[in-house]
Amino acid sequence: MKKAAIFSPTSNPGGPYEITVTFVGYKTEKYIDINLKLGETQKLDVTLQSDEQLLQEVAVLGVSEEATEKTGTGTNVNREQIASLPTLSRSFSDFTRLTPQSSNNSFAGTSFRYNNITLDGAINNDAIGFSPQLGGQTSTANQPGSSTRTNSFSLDAIQQVQVQIAPYDVSLGNFTGGSVNAVSRSGSNIVTGSVYGFGRNATITGKYKGNDKTGDGSLNSSYYDYQSGFRLGFPLIKDKLFLFTNEEVTNNSVPVLFTAGSPNYFMTSAIADQIVQKLESMPVSQYNPGGGFDPGATGNYNIYSKSVKFFNRVDWVINKVIRWRFATTPLFLLPVIWNAPPPNFNLAVTTSSSTIRTPARWPN
Repeated sequence: MKKAAIFSPTSNPGGPYEITVTFVGYKTEKYIDINLKLGETQKLDVTLQSDEQLLQEVAVLGVSEEATEKTGTGTNVNREQIASLPTLSRSFSDFTRLTPQSSNNSFAGTSFRYNNITLDGAINNDAIGFSPQLGGQTSTANQPGSSTRTNSFSLDAIQQVQVQIAPYDVSLGNFTGGSVNAVSRSGSNIVTGSVYGFGRNATITGKYKGNDKTGDGSLNSSYYDYQSGFRLGFPLIKDKLFLFTNEEVTNNSVPVLFTAGSPNYFMTSAIADQIVQKLESMPVSQYNPGGGFDPGATGNYNIYSKSVKFFNRVDWVINKVIRWRFATTPLFLLPVIWNAPPPNFNLAVTTSSSTIRTPARWPN
C-alpha cells in the first residue's frame, strides 16, 4: 500500500533536517542532512521493512493539505551554489543574475527601484533613493549603504537566495520589478564555523585592452579590495536556543580611471585647470560668503572605503509549534575619502527583525 505525507515548512530555515519515518508494523527509517530549497517541493521516497509488533494504543492526527508547489516564476540559489559559483564582489546580487529576466539589478526591464529586497522577510531597501543603478562597485543597487561601495551584510551569513518575478503567492508583494529574499544562516545543535579571507589587487587584475589605454593598460598599483571575517553557529541550549554570528571587515582602494588628461579623453588637463581656476575665483555672495570654491583634485587620486559588518541571529524553539527568531545587522561605514586613508568611523546603519513563527492552523 502506498502512503503519502505532505509537510510545508515554508517559514523555517532550509536545513539541514533529520527525517525519521515510522509506521506501525514496520522498521524505523532515518535520513540526515536533508536540505530544502525555497519554493520547491522536496520529494523523498521511503521503503519500510516489515517489523510486526503488538499494539497497545493508536493515535491518529490529521491536518488539512497545503500547497507545496512553486508559486510562480522565480529562481532559488542554495548554499551549495553560493559556495561554488564565482563572485567578484561577494554580494548576493551576483547570484540573482542566474535569473534569466535579470540585468544589472533590473528584473523584467523595470527599474531597480521597483524591486523589494528582504533579509529573512525584513525589508532591506534603500529608503532614501540615493542608490546608483549599478550599486557602485559592489552590485548592491537599492540596498542600504550601496553608494559607499560595500554590502549591507556579508555573503557568508546567507543560506539561500530567492528571486520571484511574477508570484501568485499573496504573502509576497511591495514590488513591480523583482522580489529578492535572502535567508540567513542559523545556529543548530552542531557547532559550525569558518574563518575566511578574500582579496584582489592590481597584480592579479587583468590589463585594459582598449585603444584609449594609458601605458600598457595595467591598473594603478594603489588598487586593492580585501575582505576578511568569521562565522560561528552553536547551541546555547540544546534543541531549544541557538545563536549564529558573523563579523566581516572590508577595505578597498580604487584609483579613478580616465582622469583629466587621459588619452582620447575629452577633458584635457588644460580645460580642467581652467574650470578649477574659475571655481576658486568665484566672488563673495550671499550664498558663498567666503568666496571661491575648492573642487578638489582633477588628476590621479584614489577612493578609499572601509566597513565593519556584524550579523547576529538568535532562534528560540518555544515549543513544537512556536519558534521565535531575532536578527540584527549593524553596519559601520567609513566615509568615502579621496587621497587619504579614512580616519575613523562616522556612520552606523542597523537592520533588525523579529519573527514568531506559528502554524497556519492550530491543532485541535
